Amino acid sequence: MKATFLYIMLTLLVMNVFAQKQTFDVVSFSIPQGWQQQQNEGGMQLSVTDKNSGGYDIAVITKAIVSDKDANVNFMNQWTSLVKTAVWKQKPV
Repeated sequence: MKATFLYIMLTLLVMNVFAQKQTFDVVSFSIPQGWQQQQNEGGMQLSVTDKNSGGYDIAVITKAIVSDKDANVNFMNQWTSLVKTAVWKQKPV
């Protein structure tokens, strides 16, 4: 039991040492291998595309903002301005 715990702790330590951490605003993160990074004035976008299937993933990290609104209202406002405008730029035919 102690050996397993020690192995897990050493593995996590080694992973943490070799991962290149980046900081954006109040968030620290490591970019997964194969992902691309784009930064603009409002935040950072990380993306990866599967060339075989055409599928993709996008992660968006935004700057912290001061707000007096509810977290759900803030989320929906950011969702509309960041995701909807980026994904639905053209109206479907």
